Amino acid sequence: MKKNYYYLVDLLRWIAAIGVLLHHYSAHFNVHEINDSYFFNYFIKNSIIGSYGVWLFWSISGFVFANVYINNKITIKEFSIKRFARLYPLHFVTFIIIFMLQYYSLKKFSHFQIYQNNNVFTFIKNLFFINNGSNFNGPIWSVALEIPVYFFFFFFVKFSKKNIFVKTIFFLCFLCFNLQFHFIYGFVQCFFYFFLGVTTYLLCDLMRSKNYYLLLISIMGIFILLFLKILIFKINNSISFYINFISIILFFSLLTFSFCIEKYFHRLIKKIKFLGDSSYAIYLIHAPIQVLILILNDLKIIELKLFASYKGLIFFFIIINIVAYLVFKLFELPMRKKITFFFHNKIKYK
Repeated sequence: MKKNYYYLVDLLRWIAAIGVLLHHYSAHFNVHEINDSYFFNYFIKNSIIGSYGVWLFWSISGFVFANVYINNKITIKEFSIKRFARLYPLHFVTFIIIFMLQYYSLKKFSHFQIYQNNNVFTFIKNLFFINNGSNFNGPIWSVALEIPVYFFFFFFVKFSKKNIFVKTIFFLCFLCFNLQFHFIYGFVQCFFYFFLGVTTYLLCDLMRSKNYYLLLISIMGIFILLFLKILIFKINNSISFYINFISIILFFSLLTFSFCIEKYFHRLIKKIKFLGDSSYAIYLIHAPIQVLILILNDLKIIELKLFASYKGLIFFFIIINIVAYLVFKLFELPMRKKITFFFHNKIKYK
């Protein structure tokens, strides 16, 4: 079955990556104010919001996976190969790079940069895609959480051929209920937002013929956030409740809105597909580059105060995006094709 490609949803992935990048720019470069630009200073002052780009990533993944794998037959071997080829090569390379940078920093300055829990045990864990966000290439923690969710989703779809929409809603409600207890919270969060994306796709697909109604719902969702933001906070002073409530409406509205207007802007958005393609590389390369810059700062080659200006911020973001796109074109994509081809033939002729 031919799958639709949603370029606007892919663009959301890039926006999520930029949000995380902005948050880490402020946190790791210790930049809390941009003195020469009111516009960029606003984003720095609110950079913490960018950290929730991780949750948006998870929702987008659920939406994309539902589009790709529901109603399409694929074996567990094929699924595993595709996931490995997509995620592991860049993880391994960035992990080795940041390992060498951290080792140099320890030898030269007697301290690590940004992520401190770097030892033999965490090195071995990272080889197996296990990271809690406190060592080596820290941002990979969110992808590491997603991997078991991917395989759960595979079997969930496999054994939910009938009434999958209803079953997904029930499972989403179950996850929402469990969020209240903060039991293995990050893992449950990942499950929840991933299946929020799955549910959103299934609803959109079900109401595909009623596109205008969906569009109206998505626009209303965005406006509801604007008008009820203060009210929600007064009703329940729990910040976790507040943030989760806002993010659920926001992510659902953004994904639905993107789904609805895709057919009108398909050709236009396709021209900037490279942004979405670069999102995984942006997410994985920015930490090694930041560690390198901090080492250069310790060597007195670069001064961190340069990044407290809007020119430094723009320069950093442009460099990250250019490098990420080159990484995607010259490494990610070729490696993905080679690994998939190798294992496909190995399975075929076994």
